[in-house]
Amino acid sequence: MTDAIVKLNSIGVSIGEKQLVFMILLVLPNMFSQLKVSYNTQDKSWIVDKLIALCVQEKNC
Repeated sequence: MTDAIVKLNSIGVSIGEKQLVFMILLVLPNMFSQLKVSYNTQDKSWIVDKLIALCVQEKNC
């Protein structure tokens, strides 16, 4: 994922925060399905830092 973003940035294609969060959610394993549902049912968008924190919290439960 990071490699793809670096390659896109190198050719001048910028990925926005919302798009990056969406891309990360797409590749998360099934153990994070509740987190995906939670994101999809909210009106607010998350930032990458919040998504990372929630993933760590979910994994440690």
